[in-house]
Amino acid sequence: IFRDLCQQERHLRGALTLSSCSMMTFSIDALTSWASENRTFIFLLLFIMYKVYEKTFPTPFPETGGNVSAIHEQSEWEELMKKDGLALVDFYATWCPPCRAAAPVVGQWSLQYPSVSFAKVDVDQCRRIAQEQKITGMPTFKLFENGKKIDEVIGFDRTKIAAMLDRKAGPAPAATSKTA
Repeated sequence: IFRDLCQQERHLRGALTLSSCSMMTFSIDALTSWASENRTFIFLLLFIMYKVYEKTFPTPFPETGGNVSAIHEQSEWEELMKKDGLALVDFYATWCPPCRAAAPVVGQWSLQYPSVSFAKVDVDQCRRIAQEQKITGMPTFKLFENGKKIDEVIGFDRTKIAAMLDRKAGPAPAATSKTA
């Protein structure tokens, strides 16, 4: 009796599995057929969904913070290079994780080093400036004095960048008060 029950159960499982698979195959075929006939509708639907997503979850990447100015055009770059004094320029890309990590730190430094001008250049938007400056990796931090490059750090290394600023601008007042 037990053996007969097990055989009937296996038979029923096999029938259910076959019918489920054939229904799934039918629905996938039907969906594929419908999708190939309605490509424009699907594209429009996906585009609308993307726009809703974009408005609901704006990009978390801050272009600037603190006293950091954003460079968008060649004329803004030329104006920065004409300024007297020190300028630290962060060459970044919005898709670069280390660049995202560096953004708030650069904003803090801009408040700690008031004698230094801080700027950011998006290498994807300002390709000409990035090419002129021979940017090969992101982020790249270049320190300029009176428009001439005096130092550079490729990659986000807080210690090296802070040391570069300390050498030329002197220790940050916040750093001095912590050690005193």
